Amino acid sequence: MSGQGQQIFTEALRRCAAQTDDPELAALADELADEVAAPLRLAVRGRRGVGRSATAAALRADGHSIEPEARADVRIYVLAEVCKPEDRRALADGADLVVLNKADLTGLARGGPMQRARRQAEALGAAIGVPVHAFVAPTALAAADPAVLDDDLLAALGLLVTEPAQLSSADDFVTAPHPLPGARRRRLLEALEPYGIAHAVVALRETPRATAAQLRGLLAAVSGLDGLRAAIETAGAAARYRRIVAACEALAARAITDVTTAELLAGDDVVLARMAAAGDVVGADVVGGLDAGGVPSALHWRRYAAGPVSALHRDCGLDIARGALRLTGGRR
Repeated sequence: MSGQGQQIFTEALRRCAAQTDDPELAALADELADEVAAPLRLAVRGRRGVGRSATAAALRADGHSIEPEARADVRIYVLAEVCKPEDRRALADGADLVVLNKADLTGLARGGPMQRARRQAEALGAAIGVPVHAFVAPTALAAADPAVLDDDLLAALGLLVTEPAQLSSADDFVTAPHPLPGARRRRLLEALEPYGIAHAVVALRETPRATAAQLRGLLAAVSGLDGLRAAIETAGAAARYRRIVAACEALAARAITDVTTAELLAGDDVVLARMAAAGDVVGADVVGGLDAGGVPSALHWRRYAAGPVSALHRDCGLDIARGALRLTGGRR
């Protein structure tokens, strides 16, 4: 998911705001740029006990905005272990993504518990028709929030490299004899849980001088946070496209009597921004790939828009066709 359309559009609005002598237009352009560039709004729900709050905390620490479902751009449903009947009933109300939390507890298997959880997520996604992503919320929070993995915990992890601890269970990790004081082991357990501790220790054994930032990068990968970030961006493509369209509609009324606004809307940046954002929705690299212009490309997307597609995809097809023709004719 490129996000190129959002970037092109907000930069065009910022330039307009900076260059115009009309304070009203400058204020409107800045306001619309802020709205288009704002982080995706996420709603996180799920039944009690699945780690809904922990998932929301990890996503919030990762920079996402958690909002009520009525305001959300992307709706996330959290479950754990299995999809129960009450989960299926809740999913009937709609969800863009499903998080299979507590993936570290799926049991031993070839490739480890996360690999097994990913296979379960793939099968479940095929069954319910919604993308499902394996996730370990506490480890993801440690990856997203720099305050979690502080110098004290980093030093404690370093000691575990040379003095291995019992990680077969949380109780054994805290109570078994070990040079690391029990209070510090409890802090580690609260921050990372056994799954995160084990991965961090392995990483430090292989790279003794690894920094906290490097460890957070590892934890983002093994917790499923990296994959969930990408999935959120993909699921939010339609919302980002709609934001650009709404901003254009807000400017259209001014364009009737204001030449600067009319030129902005008709200019290359807006046309190509809409093209790129539409390409993200339909899953095509329409700016940098093979579809980057040409009459054949424009005809293809015009036929696509006239086919059996949703209203959203029809609009996207038309915006891609317009952008392809603009690239063919040369930028203004």
